[in-house]
Amino acid sequence: MRITETKYWELTESISDVFFAFDKDLKYTYWNKASEALTGIPASDAIGKSIYDTFPDTEWRKEAVKLYQKVLRTKQPQSLITETRLDGKDYFFEISAYPAGEGLSVFVKDITEHKRLEKALKESEGKYRLLTESSFTGIFITQDDRFVYVNDTFARMHGYQPEELLGMEIWQTIHLDEREEVQNRARQRLAGKPVTTLHTRRRLRKDGQVFYTEQAINMIEYNGKISIMGNIIDITERKKLEQEREAMQQRSQVASRLAAVGEMAAGIAH
Repeated sequence: MRITETKYWELTESISDVFFAFDKDLKYTYWNKASEALTGIPASDAIGKSIYDTFPDTEWRKEAVKLYQKVLRTKQPQSLITETRLDGKDYFFEISAYPAGEGLSVFVKDITEHKRLEKALKESEGKYRLLTESSFTGIFITQDDRFVYVNDTFARMHGYQPEELLGMEIWQTIHLDEREEVQNRARQRLAGKPVTTLHTRRRLRKDGQVFYTEQAINMIEYNGKISIMGNIIDITERKKLEQEREAMQQRSQVASRLAAVGEMAAGIAH
């Protein structure tokens, strides 16, 4: 499908990641809203200026410039992870630069939370081992049937901000028809009884919409207390395809039966 230039720029404004573009002299030619939000620099103050005029001479700028120049020279995508400080807060960013005509297109992803979890893993000698799994995995920890930790992916899946979920009863994110089963499983786990760790679950978003997840559950020690930890992935689209396939099979079976009845009726008529 061919996408127009206007539609392309509209798309870049809708993404949550920082996106900007350079010409061959590393002057900004585009600066999306996420770039404005992160840096506090409006697009009108960035476009037309070079990276040298926009940001101070720091180690991360030197690393970034080296990356951009390599992409301009080789015409091959490049990426790096860098650490910087903005408004008194430390950030880790994954910078991915791509050749675009005579210039560059650059995506910058904030991976600060991921790096924090990596550090927690190293310091805890495996206590948070599962927290380093794919960023597409929703992760939660519960104590006394309430969330005490959720990652950003888990919160987004459910339509919440992470802080909204902390302290909330876990039942509020579980489909009503499955809450009793979840409660029973939680009690059995805490009692040390063997329970299946991998299963499919219907969950609820903040707006009440139902979606399907596949989840793995483990018992861990968190802040000195035995806790339940879960990793979930959204399988809603897969479930829809399975349901459509089953419906097609049922329609096919009904059609076959009707055809058989028709043939039988025709035979009797003769």
